[in-house]
Amino acid sequence: MHADLRSLLIPPLQSVSLLAENEHHLAAGRLETLLRSKTPPEAVIESLSQLPGQSVDQPWTAQTRSIALQTFLFIGSRSFSHFLNATERYLPLLRALATTAEQRMDVLRAVGTFWRSSGQMRVIVGDKLMQYGIVSGEDVVRWVFEEEEDGSREATAEQWMAGQKWDVLRMGVDKVNGRVVGVRRNLVRIEAEEEEKRGGRRAAMHTGEEEKDESAAGHAPDVDMDRSGASAASHLRRPTGPS
Repeated sequence: MHADLRSLLIPPLQSVSLLAENEHHLAAGRLETLLRSKTPPEAVIESLSQLPGQSVDQPWTAQTRSIALQTFLFIGSRSFSHFLNATERYLPLLRALATTAEQRMDVLRAVGTFWRSSGQMRVIVGDKLMQYGIVSGEDVVRWVFEEEEDGSREATAEQWMAGQKWDVLRMGVDKVNGRVVGVRRNLVRIEAEEEEKRGGRRAAMHTGEEEKDESAAGHAPDVDMDRSGASAASHLRRPTGPS
């Protein structure tokens, strides 16, 4: 990406904790080195416990997650392929950073802050995060309607007028609709399978009843013959009167 264009699209480095004057500059720099050297995700996750204000045996603080997310986005900001490669490599890290609904919102807020000058990149990054299951369509819809971090209604209105928020909103709604369609298809398939099973059980019961009737019909003549024979024998033994 051309340096001048990149400077217009990417926010100042203090927003990603990498500016030298930032109090978290050293911690973010060490994390950046790990990510650029393609350190395994497990080792990167373990290193987060060494960030300022983070205890080893405690859940990650908002500050820890913020530094990790900002640094990750900075690593992937060079190009779309850089972002895609970083996302695929560090999926375990991203999933670990977004285990609750509020943490998923933090991920999207970090995206909105980092790419605030590029609506296109917000759409691209948000779409990929949904594809990989880091955030959901519902999260994206909620994010769209959030107030801007700086509370500027003018900036929010401008994004709506420019179509940036509409693009993100449509992306989130399409994802939710896709899930609904998928659930409906699964429901239809399950109902069809259950109906097939019920039909099989009814057929088996009907077959069993027919076999029982045939078996009963096969034994009936023997009973009649026994009765006829007994009657004949009784007639032969009947005493006769004087002739």
